[in-house]
Amino acid sequence: MANISTGGMFISTEEPIRAGTRMVVRFELPNKHRVIAVSRVCYTKKGLGLGVEFLNLDDDDREEIETFIASLKAKEGLRA
Repeated sequence: MANISTGGMFISTEEPIRAGTRMVVRFELPNKHRVIAVSRVCYTKKGLGLGVEFLNLDDDDREEIETFIASLKAKEGLRA
């Protein structure tokens, strides 16, 4: 997971997956919360990875991702 928002994420992978492909994405946040979301590949970067859009993210998963992003922003604020 290289980049994440409540709308989707970038997944680092060398596996070629065509844009438009629907897939189930499963990942674990640092607090051990497991997210499972039906997603759609929006774009690919050959040899680097792919960007996916979450098509159905439940409220608990959305809140956990928002909390994770807020913690990253807080850490960045400490470094500035």
